[in-house]
Amino acid sequence: MDISDLKSLLPILVLALTGLIALVKLSARVVELEKDLSQLMKNLEQRDTYTQHVKLDAKVNAIEKHSNSNISSLWDAHEKTLSKFDAVLEKIDQKYQSLREKINGGSH
Repeated sequence: MDISDLKSLLPILVLALTGLIALVKLSARVVELEKDLSQLMKNLEQRDTYTQHVKLDAKVNAIEKHSNSNISSLWDAHEKTLSKFDAVLEKIDQKYQSLREKINGGSH
């Protein structure tokens, strides 16, 4: 192998070395992009989890408000029923007293 053969191979070697360097840089960039993509996926999952949490929290709050209003209306209905029941008991007691007075007053 003489110098003329080496001179003809030199451009091919430079080209191969340049290609190898470019391939190594490209490979390093792909690894960086994979890391970035992995981080983006994690961020997206966290965002989705947060969004789901916020939606569920809103649903729970709405259910609590609805339940509280239902409890309040049930409690009001209970109070009204107790008032009506007390009024009926009062009428029964008055009728009982009236009958007792008639019976006691009629036998004297």
